[in-house]
Amino acid sequence: MKTSDDHPATITIEEAGRILGSSRSAAYRAAARGEIPTLRFGRRLVVPTARLFAMLGLRELRDDVEAVGAGSGGPAPHASTLSA
Repeated sequence: MKTSDDHPATITIEEAGRILGSSRSAAYRAAARGEIPTLRFGRRLVVPTARLFAMLGLRELRDDVEAVGAGSGGPAPHASTLSA
């Protein structure tokens, strides 16, 4: 399912970690601490794209999310916009 802005409504924690420039294990630890917003569907844990973008203070990451979803391995946007 895509949102009205043509973004996936949710992404995996691994994809969120790539966007944030983190490893898979660091992303799961951050999610467990509540530092990455998550939703649980049964045993599946996903990251709501809109909440992740809002947390980063970004309106749109269309190219980066598509690159992550395609597994391009390209550079992820820097998370320097995160507020402490």
